[in-house]
Amino acid sequence: MVKFKSFKGLKVLLPLIVAVIYFHQGTLMAEAPAKTNSKPDIAQLAPVTKDDRVLIMAPHPDDESLAAGGLIQRALKAGADVKILYLTNGEHNQLAFIVYAKRIVIKQKALIGMGRLRQSEAQAAMKLLGVPEENLIFLGYPDFGTLAIFLRYWGDLKPFRNMLTRVSNVPYQNALSPNAPYKGEAILWDIESVLRKYKPTKIFVTNSVDTNRDHKALYIFLRVALWDLKGQIPEPEVYPYLIHCYGWPKPRHYHPSLFTSVPKVLRRAQMVWLSHDLSPEEVEQKHKAILLYKSQCADSAFYLTAFARRNELFCSYPDIDAGNAKPMELSRDKPVFYGAEDGKLAISIYMRETGPRKKFYVHLAGYNPDVEFSKMPKIKINVDGDRFHVLDRGQFLTKVRLEVARGKNFVTIKVPLEILGDPQYVLTSAKVYNDIFSPDMNAWRVVKIK
Repeated sequence: MVKFKSFKGLKVLLPLIVAVIYFHQGTLMAEAPAKTNSKPDIAQLAPVTKDDRVLIMAPHPDDESLAAGGLIQRALKAGADVKILYLTNGEHNQLAFIVYAKRIVIKQKALIGMGRLRQSEAQAAMKLLGVPEENLIFLGYPDFGTLAIFLRYWGDLKPFRNMLTRVSNVPYQNALSPNAPYKGEAILWDIESVLRKYKPTKIFVTNSVDTNRDHKALYIFLRVALWDLKGQIPEPEVYPYLIHCYGWPKPRHYHPSLFTSVPKVLRRAQMVWLSHDLSPEEVEQKHKAILLYKSQCADSAFYLTAFARRNELFCSYPDIDAGNAKPMELSRDKPVFYGAEDGKLAISIYMRETGPRKKFYVHLAGYNPDVEFSKMPKIKINVDGDRFHVLDRGQFLTKVRLEVARGKNFVTIKVPLEILGDPQYVLTSAKVYNDIFSPDMNAWRVVKIK
């Protein structure tokens, strides 16, 4: 039992407790089954063969079952080799832990213990689906901290410190690199070592449009790792999958006879979708695997079991060739434009209206094959009306000159490629405050410069 020396501690946790009770009742976005549910009118995922080496990359234990529990079964039946890589142990899910443990879990030892519990749940779920324990790879990096690491914690900076566990290195001794610091180069090294050793032919990884920060981070870490290993390993096929998206999947709860449809908010997004159909037996086995994540199902079974349906979806954004980009009229359906010219990257962003207090930001992480990625700039541009601030890994840059132009419904920023490290590629994401939500803008996109 946690004792509070003052009302302040209880006051901080009270909204969390109320949210747990409300969420646990299943009233948050739970719905009755849809009247009609047809098979998505999209292309089918190419079958996995016995010659494939399949790598499922999961930010947290349970993501692999939610997104690809059916695919894992099908791949094993085909005789393919299957390995699962977990970026974190998921020790940050306070809502689930409070319901599961029936107490507030905030002590360091207990939180790390919950991470070990989620690892054991993954082992049980994968055993059910047929994946041997030796094919499970746990990296153990901080849940809810990996995107911050990508954006900031590289090189000489001190490692990221987990807010809850209060540790700065991998605390799990059975991780791939126990005691590794919470830094970008450590995560990148681990992912690259797995890719070098395993040489997967097909990789299934979270999508950069996913609203969860760790899900975004795993995708962009993978892209950098594959660039680093170009020419060293055969180029794999990469199939991103989606877990967290506003109001999706619907309806909630277990409906094994229904298909999973493309999320409404992403139907206009510039994405390529693929569907993988499952047999009734595969759906049932996937459902059983999800239920083995007892700590997560304690408060979210109505949400998690909604992924056990007649198909699984995979989706990807095409890379953007900024060097050959032609100017276009921006709109809600085409909210961002990238173009490279005269040594600058031009970024045009659509918004309903521009004004003196309009705020937005842009993340830009360049990749240059001749420069170690840990030494490349990780830029964030904050724009507030006519003012802007440029930061590199959290540190202000005072001598940077940007060109900013405004129209009625857009803002264009021209960024010298020099401050991005003269990159071949740029990983970028943007957000406009108090404006339209645009997945195409907020997702991390790959922009080819040259």
